Amino acid sequence: MSSCAVPSNQPIYEALIKKANSYPTDKPYQAKACKKAAETILSSKIDIYKLVKQCNNMWDWQDDFEDDFPTIGSGISNFIFNYVNDNPLPTVTPQSVSPTQCKVPNNQPIYEALIKKANSYPADKMYQAKAYKKVAEGVLNFDQDIYTNSDKLWLINGVGDSIEVFIEDFIKANPLTNSKEEPGFCIKVNPDYKGISVCYKTKQDLIPFMKELITNSGLTPSDLFDAVPAPAAETDSISLKVCFLRDNSQGITNCCYINPADAAKLAKISGKPFDRSSKLMCSLSNASTTYVYNLCICDDIPAGSIGMNLLQRSYTKFKINDNIVVAPYTFDNKNIASTMTVELDILTNACVITEADKKRITDHIKQYYVGQMFYPLSMFCAYIDNYMCRVIVVDIKTVSGGTEYGLLDNPTELTVLIS
Repeated sequence: MSSCAVPSNQPIYEALIKKANSYPTDKPYQAKACKKAAETILSSKIDIYKLVKQCNNMWDWQDDFEDDFPTIGSGISNFIFNYVNDNPLPTVTPQSVSPTQCKVPNNQPIYEALIKKANSYPADKMYQAKAYKKVAEGVLNFDQDIYTNSDKLWLINGVGDSIEVFIEDFIKANPLTNSKEEPGFCIKVNPDYKGISVCYKTKQDLIPFMKELITNSGLTPSDLFDAVPAPAAETDSISLKVCFLRDNSQGITNCCYINPADAAKLAKISGKPFDRSSKLMCSLSNASTTYVYNLCICDDIPAGSIGMNLLQRSYTKFKINDNIVVAPYTFDNKNIASTMTVELDILTNACVITEADKKRITDHIKQYYVGQMFYPLSMFCAYIDNYMCRVIVVDIKTVSGGTEYGLLDNPTELTVLIS
């Protein structure tokens, strides 16, 4: 039997050949597809075991595998994903790495934390250990202070979502210095001296003012109340940090998810009563772009965070741990879509879609996704009639003639194409 270019791919290649030979003679196309996939993997220089371990779920795997192996169908890619998870490679004990000095001294604790994390993995998780060591080597030679330039982590080779989150959490839990500012304070005086109420940032700023006030006004220290925190300024938005979703089932709703406390803040800003069961239509913005999504409540999302699925993050270019501005969105009827065309990519095993199926798919999308804003070339996952589908918005046109985005409504003429 032939040998793979990447040795760890050999059992996958042999499993595909075995699967191809298991098909009866009346299924020549399935057998041919498996053999063709086996030949592709035979010459590939991509470590498939490593690729699988980097994926959080089947949806991440579908996206990554399709990018690297566009000629292999979704049915076979699912077979490979399940085979790798059910048949781990023989265990290899990872070697520990001795501490080394970073080019930027402030990065040293991050480097050592990555090495410690790598060495904590058991022998059957060699790829996770290797990934953390690879990033540690990058941190070692990185010429920027990560504590003050965490947005540049993407420049370090090998940094994925999970390691980026690990580093961000480490920085938050292990600050170099205690530079936290005290909250603003107000100085107030007794009612006999109305009109004197001045806010300062810190207690240190208050001291000279208090001395000047006592000297120039004839007040005594007993006339002054204790300093109290300055009231927070009213805002029309909140800042949330992008995070992973906590449940794969949330990924097929096309909604983002926030903590109840943050939902209550947004409801207050919008002037509407807080309702756990309702969805909030909000704009999500960074310095350059704005997108509109429906927000649902999830108790498992940490306060100050917003959960987004992979397809949403990919389309908006919002990364894990990005801080984005979230504000209630005021809907305009001119943004209702008059027509919308979507293309379905069936991710489950090969099947034949009939016209009756297309009618049910159209009804399903209308039932579950009406009231959401969509953008051309945006994608979302849907589970329709036991089919796991990736839905691509081909084009959209609003009642006012706009084509940049539109809200799916019951009267919208929805056309479904099958890829």
